[in-house]
Amino acid sequence: MGIGAFILLSVVAAVICGRTGSGFGAVLFSTLALVLFISTPMGDGLPGAAIEFFTSLTDATEPTLREVGR
Repeated sequence: MGIGAFILLSVVAAVICGRTGSGFGAVLFSTLALVLFISTPMGDGLPGAAIEFFTSLTDATEPTLREVGR
């Protein structure tokens, strides 16, 4: 079994846990799937993309939030 199969099984397990009401299990399996995805070459740029997204979001909202406080 390759890494893709483990990611798929983790996502399926997260969905099953979510449907049965086990929030902890759903979070656990979702986190496992995310960690496995980031370890692949395809998901290698995901952390950098998330940081870039939140940086641009902060840069866009910071001037507006500073004006509200005055």
